[in-house]
Amino acid sequence: MRISITIPKSLDPLGRVIAITRRAKVNVTSMHVVADTHVYKIDMEVVGPLTRLIG
Repeated sequence: MRISITIPKSLDPLGRVIAITRRAKVNVTSMHVVADTHVYKIDMEVVGPLTRLIG
């Protein structure tokens, strides 16, 4: 499953995204983070029990 997220340009929200994927126990097969002027744009591919990530 591909997930795209835009978050404020701060390491705190970026850390939260990583923590959520770890708690969901999914495998992140690829992750691309692009820093814009005021935001981070994150695209990632995850594999695993997606109900734990969504629900």
